[in-house]
Amino acid sequence: MIGGRMRVPAGMRGFGSCVVLLVAVACRSEPAEPAKPAGSVEAPSEVDAPAVVSAPVVEGAEADAEADVEAPAVEATPPAEVTPPPVPLPVLDVESPTWIGTQRVWRESKTDRPPWDQVTITELRFGFRPKRGAAVTVLPDDPSLPTLELKIERIVGHRAVKEDDIQASWDAVLEPVTDRAYHDVEGTTPTFPVGVVAVYPATPSARVLDPATLDPAQLPAGTPPGGVSLAVDVNGDGQPDTVERSICTDDPKIADCGEATAWELQRRVEGAWTLVHRFDPST
Repeated sequence: MIGGRMRVPAGMRGFGSCVVLLVAVACRSEPAEPAKPAGSVEAPSEVDAPAVVSAPVVEGAEADAEADVEAPAVEATPPAEVTPPPVPLPVLDVESPTWIGTQRVWRESKTDRPPWDQVTITELRFGFRPKRGAAVTVLPDDPSLPTLELKIERIVGHRAVKEDDIQASWDAVLEPVTDRAYHDVEGTTPTFPVGVVAVYPATPSARVLDPATLDPAQLPAGTPPGGVSLAVDVNGDGQPDTVERSICTDDPKIADCGEATAWELQRRVEGAWTLVHRFDPST
C-alpha cells in the first residue's frame, strides 16, 4: 500500500475489483447485539427435534399382525352365592292369656225359634276381676264360624263365703253377637247351638289345642294324666301357652277325685309356667 492506496500487482489488475469486493465482505463487521436489560433471563435456544423416520408401510401387514395376535381371554367371575336371610318369627304384641274358659252361644227369642232377638256368649266367670271395656277373643268349636272379638260391657262380682269355702268370683257380660253366621248356624239345640272358647285379654292369634295330643313335657310340672281340660297356643308353634287343669288335692297323681278336685289356670311366661288362679274346694 503506497500513499494510502493499495498497489496491485500487474498480473492481478484484472481481478482487482473482485478482490476488493471480497475483502470488503470479509471485513464487514456484524451489527452489535442490543444490550440486555439487567435481570432478564435468556430464553433457551431453539433445538431442532430429531427427525422421526417412519417405517415402511407394507400394505396388509397391519391387518395380518392384528389377526396373529389374539386378545387375552377375560375369565368371567361367577356370581357369589347369596344366602337368603332367615325368615323371622312373628313378633306378638300380646303375652299368654291370663284367662281361658269354655262357654256356649246362647240365642234368645219369645218362641225359642228364629228369628232371634239376641245372641250372646254365656257369662264368663273369672277368679280375678277383669277390666271393663276390655276385649275377649271368642273361638268357636264350629270351623265354619268366624272368630269374634267382643268387649266386656259390665262385671258382676260375687263375694267369698268363708264358711262354705266359696271364693270370690266375677262374671263378665259381653256385648251381643251381631254376626249373622251365629244367628243362622244350626247346632245341637236351637238356643245353645255351639260351644266356644273365650280368651282374655283378646288374643286373635290364639288357637285351641287338643289336650289328648300334648306331651307331658309340654305341660306344667306335676300335671296328672288327663288333667288338662283346655289348652291354647298363642304363637302357632304347637306348644300350649295357657292351660286349664285339674288336680286331686288328696292324691296329686290323679286329675279328679270328686269334691276334693282343685282347678288351676296356668300360663307360660318366658318359658316357665306361672300359676294365674287356683280354686281349692272344700276337702
